[in-house]
Amino acid sequence: MRIYEGLKTVLGELKKAGLKISIVSSNSIENINEFLKNSEINVFDNVYSSGSFFNKDRAIAHLMRKYNLNSREVIYIGDEIRDIIACKKSSVRIIAVSWGYDSKELLEKANPDYLVDSPAQIIELIKAKI
Repeated sequence: MRIYEGLKTVLGELKKAGLKISIVSSNSIENINEFLKNSEINVFDNVYSSGSFFNKDRAIAHLMRKYNLNSREVIYIGDEIRDIIACKKSSVRIIAVSWGYDSKELLEKANPDYLVDSPAQIIELIKAKI
């Protein structure tokens, strides 16, 4: 796998802005860390594995409890309908990206808070203090 063009820059900008950046994934921590190492990405504060495809909402809730965050302090960026569902269960805002696993049309039907077509749009949303 390769990182989507422009995303590495966006991650760097988010980190420079002082934001804490975490990964919540159903993939194993070992696979995620290997991908990050191969992609030369070293900006994440935490990497969490939800342990299954259907427990992301629990992983999000765990992360918020651990760091004493309320749902308005968290923005999730995801590429699947199940990311949107997990965020709705957790009352967390989600930026869905159209270049990932699920198609833009499917993501739109799941009604994310925001839907973007480029990494640069993520920065625009966050700068607008969504």
